Amino acid sequence: MKQKRLLPAILAMALMVPAWAQRDKSTLKNPDEATYSIKGTMQVNNGKRYLNDATGNKIVFESVPSRLAKPTQMADLVVRFDNVETVPPGLMKGSDGKPRMLDFWRYDEEVGEWVYDSEVRQGENQMESTMKTNIMLVVDNSKSLGDDFKKVQDAALEFVGRLYEESKGRDIFRIGVIGFSTVQFTKIRDISPLDAANYRQIVNFIRNLEMQNGTAFYYSLEKALDMLENDARSNIAKDEYKESRIYAFTDGLDQASVDDARNLSTPAQYYEHIRPMMKDSKRKKIMDLPGKTVHSTIVTVRGGDMTDKQEGLFDQRAQEICDNVRKLTDMNQLVREFQKLAEDLVNSNYVLYCYIPVGANGRVGWTFAEEKAVKERKPVKLWLGVGVELGDSYDYDYEYHEFYKGLNLNIAFPVTSRLSLGFSAGVGDCDGFFSGYGGLLAKINTKGKSALLLGGGLMSLGTFLQYYGQLGWKFQSPWYISCSGFYGETYGVLIGIGYSILGGR
Repeated sequence: MKQKRLLPAILAMALMVPAWAQRDKSTLKNPDEATYSIKGTMQVNNGKRYLNDATGNKIVFESVPSRLAKPTQMADLVVRFDNVETVPPGLMKGSDGKPRMLDFWRYDEEVGEWVYDSEVRQGENQMESTMKTNIMLVVDNSKSLGDDFKKVQDAALEFVGRLYEESKGRDIFRIGVIGFSTVQFTKIRDISPLDAANYRQIVNFIRNLEMQNGTAFYYSLEKALDMLENDARSNIAKDEYKESRIYAFTDGLDQASVDDARNLSTPAQYYEHIRPMMKDSKRKKIMDLPGKTVHSTIVTVRGGDMTDKQEGLFDQRAQEICDNVRKLTDMNQLVREFQKLAEDLVNSNYVLYCYIPVGANGRVGWTFAEEKAVKERKPVKLWLGVGVELGDSYDYDYEYHEFYKGLNLNIAFPVTSRLSLGFSAGVGDCDGFFSGYGGLLAKINTKGKSALLLGGGLMSLGTFLQYYGQLGWKFQSPWYISCSGFYGETYGVLIGIGYSILGGR
């Protein structure tokens, strides 16, 4: 009889991990163009229906805790979204310049997939908003920028220019500009409608900004908040006001914001003063309307004279003080970044109405994909289980039984929503002889959380090399059982019980 010891090789194969086995089930993707989707869940409160969690990574509908869904005469529910942001920009309009219509998808619990839902639809001829948006553009003028200051000016001009194109004849954007260095040398242009005359003046204001020493960033943010609030209250009718936004750029820590009259003698003290106004519960409300707080975006680049410790504090404060932080690796990205911000702001100037059948329960995805979009799978953790086995082996030649006891390891990676493939392996003792096995494993999932386990391969029992087959069942809990039979120079049965370390629920 040949003596073969293939167990080390089999165990080595069991450790190989096919990286391609992961899928994403959370989004929809079209093979020809990028797809952006969100989902929400309809809930009932005091007899009224609300769409909760109406936010997403790509298309962002105005972030509010819940949004009332009003019944219609067609036995469905209508949800209105006043604010839409898209990344990357430009997707709200098609090549003909008209707003693009969305496709709608519903998550089917029975099949565990997103399916196209023609019953959900978007309101037509109600897309364009005429509400007014107040904007403060706040840009760094400190001397640390050097030759890159021209890129800052170019980015600001691109931003204002794109908004002006959209605002022509519609009066939907009002904008002010702050160019900051020290408190003394910070230049401020008041908020005004973005019409032809004011646009030319804003362009000249940006072109005439000059670099000075100092970075009074926190002071400039407070000025921007005050200007936005005063202008909204004085110059915009309440029923025409949509939102207020701050867009800022800086390349370094604040070194100049002080106000001795208010006992703010250091930039750190000024920071603690301004932070609650910008992001926390005490943040300023505009026009005393619920949810109408100032939304802030900051674009940052690490300054050339900044240490790693300073950069860490710089990043931390940016996250704490602003809603949206765009950190760039170099100044060459600045113009393109402000172009994106402007395009997102333009796209947000649409009102979307979504009509949802009551039976869909609100679990709907919105995407710009075509009807034939491809569904991707959710990243599924690999299944990893370990267990113990007991068994009996019968030797043909010597006609005696040998008791087996050992440990097993099972690994499977998802290939489809129902099928996972992997390896099984085990080591044990058979009356003083080292034994082990290894081979392929298939895990076939049911509609629930349980699964059928099928496997087979080679087993080394002492000096004997033989074949084995495995049949098992993983329960809805992490526990599983298995039964293996082997034959060759000997034959026998192993019974095992195991626990799922990963992917067991």
